[in-house]
Amino acid sequence: MAFPTFNPDQIWTRILQIGSISGLLSLVFTISSHVRTRRRFSFGFQSSSGKVATRDNLEFFDLKYLGQVKNESSEPNSIVQIGYVVWANKARTRSLTNGINSVIKDHGGVVLHTPILFSPFEGKSLQIDFAVCLTGTHNRGLILARTQIPGATPGMSIPKHEYELVFTDINGRLFDHTGQLRSQRLMNLWWTLENTFRSLKGGNPLPYFWHLIKIFVTGFLFRTRRFFWRLGL
Repeated sequence: MAFPTFNPDQIWTRILQIGSISGLLSLVFTISSHVRTRRRFSFGFQSSSGKVATRDNLEFFDLKYLGQVKNESSEPNSIVQIGYVVWANKARTRSLTNGINSVIKDHGGVVLHTPILFSPFEGKSLQIDFAVCLTGTHNRGLILARTQIPGATPGMSIPKHEYELVFTDINGRLFDHTGQLRSQRLMNLWWTLENTFRSLKGGNPLPYFWHLIKIFVTGFLFRTRRFFWRLGL
């Protein structure tokens, strides 16, 4: 009876192939485990409403959101702040306005105080209220702006801008309502770029260009951070 012969190079190749497959499976399992522990909050929208109100001779736009805030991580986490934002671009790195000072209530109407602790994968039904000041602020223009509905009867319009929720966790991570990581620092830098315009108009471009460099560096660091965050690292 003849036994098959094995070339040492073939044996070594097979071992390397098995090791590569094993290593790949181990990497996939590791990343999957890290993704489950990735810190993340999202908002399941149920309804919202808004109305103009006057208090103490100031005009406000009272915003109310109803929905479920969910901790999408296998680790406990806490929300320390819920704010609102109107995004200025699709990448959601700039904003037209943003604010905080929300009043948070549970489904029974009881006011909750931050930090609000969430167990792994826990969702809480919450009511989130804001009083957006309109008097003397640019929010008036954002609230009143309307856009024509395509193909609809002339005169029929909807609000041009949408006020959305953002959430800050105990470690300072900012999430939009879909659960994606965002950067408050990057938004702030875009906001303060306007402060350099006076020097630019006066013939000194250095503050303007230095500010742009800070925006570029901050944006690069944030994209790097978000890449590792998506891998659960």
